[in-house]
Amino acid sequence: MLMAVDIGNTQTVLGLFEGEELRGRWRITTEAYRTADELGAVSDGLLRLRGLGLDRVEALIVSSVVPVLNRSYKNLAEQVLEVPFYQVTPMMQTGLKNRYDDPGAVGADRIVNAVAAGRYYGYPTIIVDFGTATTVCAVDAEGAYRGGAILPGLYVALDALVAQTAKLPGVDLEEEPPKAIATNTPDSERFYRPLRLVGDRRASLFDLRFPTPTNYR
Repeated sequence: MLMAVDIGNTQTVLGLFEGEELRGRWRITTEAYRTADELGAVSDGLLRLRGLGLDRVEALIVSSVVPVLNRSYKNLAEQVLEVPFYQVTPMMQTGLKNRYDDPGAVGADRIVNAVAAGRYYGYPTIIVDFGTATTVCAVDAEGAYRGGAILPGLYVALDALVAQTAKLPGVDLEEEPPKAIATNTPDSERFYRPLRLVGDRRASLFDLRFPTPTNYR
């Protein structure tokens, strides 16, 4: 089986594949200084909840935006599990053409998003990924990565708002504001969520849609 690991700034997602079939998926907190032994213990415990185990892993591939963790996962694969280790990089042969000014600067998260979007939806396409940062990426009809935008994530922006104001409290953005015109402070802050989703994304998508004659999905 192949274990695929998506290391984000806030959370890490583990997926276990048997051929094309996803046998299980797990989400853990990203902790930058975990050792290979710790990662092995946590991963094995999660897999066993599904009747699986690390002893069934035959290879490990990692997409990471937290470089300090790359070595720990490499050590997990090569020293603990004794299986091949693969790391997604801009130089990896994925079939994606890279038209970024500095191709080596494209994050692994943006590469795997672009490749997956092409496989499941085809090109041209625009991908929006909501995470600690929100990324918007454009791939043209020839399967060439053209670039995009990087925006503050919803909670990063909310944290900045709360930190830079004296009285505004932190709120849970998962809770929808009950009406368009908020009548209390927490709901007023939650209104930021639909405004961000509509405003920033529409602006970014509009700008990405019309730089060339190519139409994007």
